[in-house]
Amino acid sequence: MVRDAVPGSTVSLADTVGPDLRNYRMDFSKLAGTFPGLRLRWSVRDRTDEFARACSKRGLTCEDYLSSRFVRLRRNRRLLSAGIINEMLRRQASEHLSAADAEITQRG
Repeated sequence: MVRDAVPGSTVSLADTVGPDLRNYRMDFSKLAGTFPGLRLRWSVRDRTDEFARACSKRGLTCEDYLSSRFVRLRRNRRLLSAGIINEMLRRQASEHLSAADAEITQRG
């Protein structure tokens, strides 16, 4: 579905990762009992297409999506190397950030 929604994209699976054993089952009986006339329609394909359109509309590229702006580990590495956070991921005690540090913090 992702490949269909994003022309020119490829999808790959990590060879070293096992199956996700988490359980995402949900019970919606309380919702149905509270709102008996509610009819929700949702599909993974619709949300995949919606997400792809939203990214395109905002001009997000694959490089943006993989950057430190969206990947927490990359952001943390940038903040660590800039001295903005310490090894415990805590902000360094400082009254004011330099312009460069502020840019890293804002742009990530």
